Amino acid sequence: MSGQRIQPVQPIKRRKRLTIVCTNCKRRKSKCDRKQPCTNCIRLGDQDSCCYIQQHSATNENEEMTKKQKKGINIASRNKKKDRNDIISQPLIHDSQMNIVGPSTIINVIPNGFLISVKRSAATEYSLFTDVSMEHRDPYLKSLITFRHIAIGMTVKNLKANGVHLNRNSSLPQSFTPLSIFDADGDPLSSESAFRQLELIHKSLFDKFGSYRKYDALVYNDDDAFIAENLPPRNLFLDEILPYFETRILELIPIFDMPLLRHELKALYDTWEQKGQLCYKTFDHVVYSMVLLITKISQLSMNLSKLSAKIQFPLRDLNTGKYISIVNHFLFKMKSLRKCTLLQLQCLILLRFYYWCGPEDGDGAELQHSRILSGTIIASCKEMGINWNSILHPNEYYYEIHAASRPSSSVMNAKDYKRVYRMIWSYILFWDRKLCLISGQECVIGKSFPYDDINEDATWHEKVVVLDQILKSICEMLNNFPTSVDVTLLYERLATAKCCFSKIKTKLNKTLNFEYEVLLDVFELCLVHAEMVHYEYKSDAAKFAATFQNLWAHVVRFSQVFMAYFNDEGQKFDSFTRFYSNKVIVVAANKICVLVPAIILRLHRFSSVGFPEADVLVKFLFGFSSIYFTEFGFDYYSCFKKMFTAKITYKILNRPPDKNPWVMILEFLLHELKRELKGKVVDEKGVKNISLIAKLREAVNKVSRKERDILKIWNDEVFPIINNNEVKEFDLYVEQLEPFLVDLFSSSFNLFASFYDNASSKLVDGAEKAKCDTSQTLGNIPAPVTEDLGPMSTGEVSTTSSNPDNELANFELIQDLFEPFDFVSFF
Repeated sequence: MSGQRIQPVQPIKRRKRLTIVCTNCKRRKSKCDRKQPCTNCIRLGDQDSCCYIQQHSATNENEEMTKKQKKGINIASRNKKKDRNDIISQPLIHDSQMNIVGPSTIINVIPNGFLISVKRSAATEYSLFTDVSMEHRDPYLKSLITFRHIAIGMTVKNLKANGVHLNRNSSLPQSFTPLSIFDADGDPLSSESAFRQLELIHKSLFDKFGSYRKYDALVYNDDDAFIAENLPPRNLFLDEILPYFETRILELIPIFDMPLLRHELKALYDTWEQKGQLCYKTFDHVVYSMVLLITKISQLSMNLSKLSAKIQFPLRDLNTGKYISIVNHFLFKMKSLRKCTLLQLQCLILLRFYYWCGPEDGDGAELQHSRILSGTIIASCKEMGINWNSILHPNEYYYEIHAASRPSSSVMNAKDYKRVYRMIWSYILFWDRKLCLISGQECVIGKSFPYDDINEDATWHEKVVVLDQILKSICEMLNNFPTSVDVTLLYERLATAKCCFSKIKTKLNKTLNFEYEVLLDVFELCLVHAEMVHYEYKSDAAKFAATFQNLWAHVVRFSQVFMAYFNDEGQKFDSFTRFYSNKVIVVAANKICVLVPAIILRLHRFSSVGFPEADVLVKFLFGFSSIYFTEFGFDYYSCFKKMFTAKITYKILNRPPDKNPWVMILEFLLHELKRELKGKVVDEKGVKNISLIAKLREAVNKVSRKERDILKIWNDEVFPIINNNEVKEFDLYVEQLEPFLVDLFSSSFNLFASFYDNASSKLVDGAEKAKCDTSQTLGNIPAPVTEDLGPMSTGEVSTTSSNPDNELANFELIQDLFEPFDFVSFF
């Protein structure tokens, strides 16, 4: 015993061994693996503050160092004092200082893995919160989209087989083929005059969006003929267009010192009038591109304002269709991917700005193209020395300005460069974080620093740099380990960002404020959906019900914002900046059109919800889509294109009480899976890509046909919710939905309602004939119908079957899905 007392526990402390947990894990009350940094801190993004406090008394120096590590602030790098009590400083506090309420919840936002689409033209990895990724994550949406894809393909084949000829604008992509062929089929229920009126409207839109793509594909040679044809008159541009840009638009894209810009623009017109040609060595072609972009953006601002009909301005009459293709011709001609000047960078940013708000959808359907152009811009910034030092240490720059540079040293000195660099970096920084909030993509700019230097002369983008640290941390938490996202901490950081922004927005630009708040809400909406799907996969009934209700609450809340923006009765929104704010509304509205069908298809999980409640949501979807597509479908290519599939989705969901759309989808996919497994169908977007349908097939095969209840099997065995008695109540918020449940277009044109409504008259005739023939013999069904709708044959008509009862049942199922004047006819 005495020997044991000679070796007490205290010597372990004197050897300064680490405690069992780091300070972060101790605060979180989680197990620590004692690495440096530990695995938990790496996963949660706290590696900078992962430290181990030794148990003996620390010196004052060590205590001070520990405080610096916890706050994650390099005090030596700060050149200004910081008010620790200011609410603006809250986002700058490191994670380890945040008080986490309740235990952390870890979710997997990619339950089906990352989605990479490989096409003829491009290979694209879709970011975590794009519309496509949301559909890929959600088994209900994945099944709906697959069903819709197969149904469209079947219907197109039948329309062609019944003599409908394709009359498609050659400038439109192949994806417009279904739109063209359905639109050409006519409306058997409308009068001839009414149909012709709709046909003219639809044709004008096809031609309009076709011309966008036609202009975009133009190629120019080295002669100067197209330059003179597309250069706006000097007086019009300098005296009217440029002042309009400065007063109405510059605040949205503050990357210019206007006196300097005006000097360069005047110099371009002087050179052109004297020589009649552009000098590429002095970058006249870049300034020329700026003229075209400023003109194009100003014209867009005027045309999309609600006051456009009241304005008589020569700018509206300019033909600017070729401007963007000319800009692309010049910008990427002169070694833009090797080196860059300030004028080139500003022109690239202007082009990026136009792609965001332009109607041609230059960013791509899922904004994936924006990453390529944004990456080029950020790389150019780094090459030119435009980085965090532009804001944190602007006085440490020394500019060696050569005489031949443009702008020249006599026009733009070092002080001007410092100011422009600062404006550009804060603007680029905002756009990088903005794309993360929109689609969940990873930030390209990988650094962030504490910043609180807000002065009255700063631009809007300079002032919101105070929120950059927390926005970057949100992006890192989402993208570093998407299979293990701490959603509790993520919500807290998002709430902190909203709170801090509300403190600084009062004196800022209202259009940019509105966009920023919608961006934060869009990110939260996508996060709630990912959380709901995670709980559903984990069969957690209580959390699923809570997040399902929360998701619907977010949808309803945005619908109110959308209605206020649509009506704008109090004129809260600047009419001349709607061309810019429209895009964020379009992004959010697209997500609503994706998520509402997912909510409708899940209503069967709530015991208290029946057909009346589902019917209310379907009517809401129609009302919301009618406003959205009618308001934006005439102007925006992406809205016009998505309207087709949105209309088909609505028709799938708008079923009578005795036909549950989810049951119909499952039955259809089960049969299609059987055909795929037999090799009768080969489709890269086929049912075999949905693992739960294969699981459903195995479960269905274990029960007899009389005992087969496909909805019960799905809920109990395939995609179960444990303790289903907890999933009962669901609040529809009917009062908030009422504006969307009335006909807002009773006295005006509803673009969404007019497109592809009762269009397939020839297919209806074929389906009716097939339905009559089934009462006689299976072999008499017309070949086009049996070949394309396919439940009976493999491409050749057969009068025999190994299981005629099963084949007949499958054919009746297809007939039910493609009921005349109900489903197929609505295509």
